[in-house]
Amino acid sequence: MTIQANIQIVKLADALRNAYDTVYILKYVDGRFRYEYISVKTEETAYLTKESMGKYMDDVIPRYLTQRMYPQFLKAIEEMKAVMFDEKSNSIESIRTVMMPLDVENTDAIFLLVYSERIKVVNEATFESQTGLPSFNHFREFVQQKLENQPNQQNLALLYINIDKFNSIIDKIGHVCIESMITEIAKRLQSLLDNHSTLARITGDELILAVENGDKALAVAKDLQASLEAPFIIKNIEIHVTASIGISKNSEKIKTVDRLIMQAYRAMFEAKQLGGNKVEEFSVDKSRSNGELDKNMLQRELNKAIENQEFTIYYQPIVHLRSEAIHYEALIRWFSPKLGFISPDQFILVAEECGFIETIDEWVIDKVCQQIGGLLNQDVCVSVNLSTKTLESDRLESLLLNTTKRHEVDPRHIELEITEHSILENEAATIDKLKRLRKAGFKIAIDDFGVSHASLNYLRMLPVNKIKIDKVFIQNVISGSKEYHIVTSIISLAQKLGLTVTAEGVETEEQVELLKRMNCDEIQGFYFSKAVPFESVGTITASIKKDLITLFH
Repeated sequence: MTIQANIQIVKLADALRNAYDTVYILKYVDGRFRYEYISVKTEETAYLTKESMGKYMDDVIPRYLTQRMYPQFLKAIEEMKAVMFDEKSNSIESIRTVMMPLDVENTDAIFLLVYSERIKVVNEATFESQTGLPSFNHFREFVQQKLENQPNQQNLALLYINIDKFNSIIDKIGHVCIESMITEIAKRLQSLLDNHSTLARITGDELILAVENGDKALAVAKDLQASLEAPFIIKNIEIHVTASIGISKNSEKIKTVDRLIMQAYRAMFEAKQLGGNKVEEFSVDKSRSNGELDKNMLQRELNKAIENQEFTIYYQPIVHLRSEAIHYEALIRWFSPKLGFISPDQFILVAEECGFIETIDEWVIDKVCQQIGGLLNQDVCVSVNLSTKTLESDRLESLLLNTTKRHEVDPRHIELEITEHSILENEAATIDKLKRLRKAGFKIAIDDFGVSHASLNYLRMLPVNKIKIDKVFIQNVISGSKEYHIVTSIISLAQKLGLTVTAEGVETEEQVELLKRMNCDEIQGFYFSKAVPFESVGTITASIKKDLITLFH
């Protein structure tokens, strides 16, 4: 900054710092944002500190957060207007952030003044603030109550409405005006509806409608499309709007609103695939036959899930059979508001293919370190899975060291689980990286051990603490079987090399007894517990300790 610009901007920031939780100034430099001033209450953020001064935002803030913040910052610069957005912090609070572009004399540099505060969430679940329509959560609860309490709702239908070519519209009128346009669209649609229909806003370009007389759903959808034919005039620009609409109808087999929403969404996506401005009704046969549709749909919803932080972390216990210590593996779960619960086997593969997996892994690492602080006095170790892309990333080491430092977690409490195939691409570089992480204190475990021909070679080469025997060997293990001899050999070899052995997929008492006789170190599986939310970890730990008394004493 120039001396004058520095005085001018800092005076403004100083005036705000007593009123707001966080105040900082960013300088826009070659497409990145650099911290020029920071005032933050210590308890308000785990990311910004005095040491962040002079650093770029993407070197300080986790990627999953910067991906949400960058578009807002760029929007403020593009429009040269203050931009405000709210981000939910927990069930009763949100963080409201204001980004104000600064026009500083005698300099061509671009600065942003950013300040934020925690606000109480008041009646957030009832109405969507911009349009005045019911919120999506309120809509879901409303329709679910109808399904449960009114048997005559067998004919209920949902219409999932998506505005076509929404990004092109934003390019024409800008982010600032797009919300006003959505409000106008909602007014047009609402004007056609009777008292037996309920319209709600889902997200930027999507709305949803409940129609009590499902026989009229197709006609209603056509009327909605017709209502959009007259152009909208925004900033003296004529905007033509079309919509793709998917329809799902209730039946005796469908008792949940989430399933109805998922089916309407799939039908809408099919309408989009056909070129847009179409109406499609959900068909079970069509849905089953169109695997590519599901993949594209997951890709689209994954992008929104990252933006809206729809993921949660569940923890599955790992029990040491001799010390009776209980550790945990962190497992990501995704419940989509539109698609319901999505298996990790489904969405992780899609995330890897479409390039989202590093962002998801980074979110998991950050969330785990944030949550496990209270468990550390018990010397608990938490395992985190690393994908191939994340393991190969040049950011991995700094990410792990910065995240554990930020949340005051000793690296020895974090175990990094890798699979053998993830090492094959850049073997030498990956092994060197793992050695440095091991030296920094992180534990290393090979997951799904035994399913790759390279297993024994990697035991020789890798700086590992633990191997986890794949569940395919454990599920069929009985005394004298091939699996029995394989598992016994793995345990014997690993222990001679000073490695801990975890058996995965343990479900029965017979398996536990057999693994004890084999001298296996740890077991993991449904026998003790399925994966549970973080809030249930304490309860599950206490329950397992009681079971261990019965089992071993």
